[in-house]
Amino acid sequence: MFRINANPSMVKKLCSWPPSLLNKASKSISTVQLSHAEYLPKSGWEKDKVPLVILHGLCGSKNNWHIISKKLAQRLNRPVLAVDARNHGDSDHAPSMQYREMAQDVVAHLDQLSIPRAHILGHSMGGRTVMALALLQPELVKSLIVEDSTPNWPSGVGSIIRNYLEVMKAVDMSLLDGSVASLRKRAIDQLESVEKNMGIRAFLAQNIVADKDNPSSAVWRLNLDAIYDSLDDIVSWDSSLAGLQYTGPSCFIGGAKSVHQPTGEFSQEQKDNVALYFTSPQYHIIQDAGHWVHSEQPQRFMDCVQDFLNGL
Repeated sequence: MFRINANPSMVKKLCSWPPSLLNKASKSISTVQLSHAEYLPKSGWEKDKVPLVILHGLCGSKNNWHIISKKLAQRLNRPVLAVDARNHGDSDHAPSMQYREMAQDVVAHLDQLSIPRAHILGHSMGGRTVMALALLQPELVKSLIVEDSTPNWPSGVGSIIRNYLEVMKAVDMSLLDGSVASLRKRAIDQLESVEKNMGIRAFLAQNIVADKDNPSSAVWRLNLDAIYDSLDDIVSWDSSLAGLQYTGPSCFIGGAKSVHQPTGEFSQEQKDNVALYFTSPQYHIIQDAGHWVHSEQPQRFMDCVQDFLNGL
């Protein structure tokens, strides 16, 4: 079964868990309404099955996780929720993107759905969001899975992303022939000046959608201005999290060909940095995979996730 933006009242009927165990949301953090897609195993949503919640990376969306989420729901025999981050996909927009804010968005969303605890998986930016979530609200996180991300990111990532965003903001969004597909092709061509990888350019251009209010133009589904203005926060680790620790089970999955693992494995520096915050980490490197492990090696990625969760 698959649903988008499941009605919170319906989910509450499906989940006969005790009252929310979440801490009260920080009064100083303003949350936004998130969108999610829900995938149920054939047995439906059983009250004793803790769901898996998935958070995508920068410039991605829940749609990128559709196939993986659908398969994981069946393989794990548990509900899977793929969530759009603020300023991404179908979620609401906001001017800033600090990790505390994005973590609190997820806390508020799960609280709205009466989900008191979940296994949490995040990729890249989503990986940092789930790390912050586990540190700030450990009682919410049954286990933590982080894909190709650690607290310390490689230098230079910010300038690469900034180049992408500048080209994207400069794209003429007029539908010259009435076709969104043609506009995406133009955007892909323009992005070649800053990125030679066709897959990455197509990944970015997928965020162009028809403008519901103007049939002669399209829009970016992303809040490009907010992402651009918040980029320093996105590529930096929140130093205010220092001293916090998550003592539950955690799994860090990396791609051997990823820029985040230039030696083909997690470095000792990365492991030392992770150990400051997470007391029980497991590490897995998947060969023949870059930054998007779940997309480049989906079977191995799902095997890794399933083995980790089944071993808890």
